[in-house]
Amino acid sequence: MRNAVCAALAVLFGITSAFAQNPLVGSWERIKADPPDEMAFLILSTDGFFTQTILPDDRPKINRPLRDLTKEELVVRYEQLVARRGPYRVEGNRLIRKDAAHHNPNLIGRENVELWRIEGDTLILSNLQGKDTNWYKRAK
Repeated sequence: MRNAVCAALAVLFGITSAFAQNPLVGSWERIKADPPDEMAFLILSTDGFFTQTILPDDRPKINRPLRDLTKEELVVRYEQLVARRGPYRVEGNRLIRKDAAHHNPNLIGRENVELWRIEGDTLILSNLQGKDTNWYKRAK
């Protein structure tokens, strides 16, 4: 029994250790995008899941219940909002994220592959052609 427990702990520690050594794990705030885009918040967890939100700062504050907003007010409030989550994996310098949920239901199931590198305290994501597209700093 003791050997089984030790073996299970070794496997668990090995899995946890592998994720703990992943330099992408943590909370990131996008500081720049090309093309320019709203600021984003990205969390990559130790258990292989991510969540990303984009909540534009310049959305107008309208002090009425949602059901009382006009179509135009709703569009302005939500058209640039992004919320997505799902599993991710790292294969060499590729970050592969699969949208298990997305604010746009048409994108559920999409797999997004980006190249990644860290320079100093900046995470840089690039498209597969190598063009840098997003720069993130660790969230504080």
